[in-house]
Amino acid sequence: MTLAGLSRRSGIAAPNLSLIERGLTDPRWSTIERICDALGVRANLTGDGGSDPWARLRRKAERGEDVRD
Repeated sequence: MTLAGLSRRSGIAAPNLSLIERGLTDPRWSTIERICDALGVRANLTGDGGSDPWARLRRKAERGEDVRD
């Protein structure tokens, strides 16, 4: 999918998606959810961390640690 297509589906401006894609900005959880919805995938932001890819990042963020790694 192109950035223009994802932008149309998600309602997020293409330049902003480009910044996210290149790792130049940290998106909000709500932005991640909009991108996932547009791509037709599920954003699993809950759980105990066993199968939750976001759990480690949430725990780091809750401790005030840098989550950009």
